[in-house]
Amino acid sequence: MRSAYESGATDHPMKVMRELGYKIIDYEGIPIGDCAIIEVEKLIEPLEKYLTEIKE
Repeated sequence: MRSAYESGATDHPMKVMRELGYKIIDYEGIPIGDCAIIEVEKLIEPLEKYLTEIKE
């Protein structure tokens, strides 16, 4: 799995997700894990390689 930075996404995660066309519902940054958990209205397939779906 590549990181967003390695894929060329250097902006804030919320900005990147909006640019990809996602409607953001909730955001939680996890600095110790160098990641963010972002709840979106619906997934856009195929997912970018640096995104992972977390199912409830």
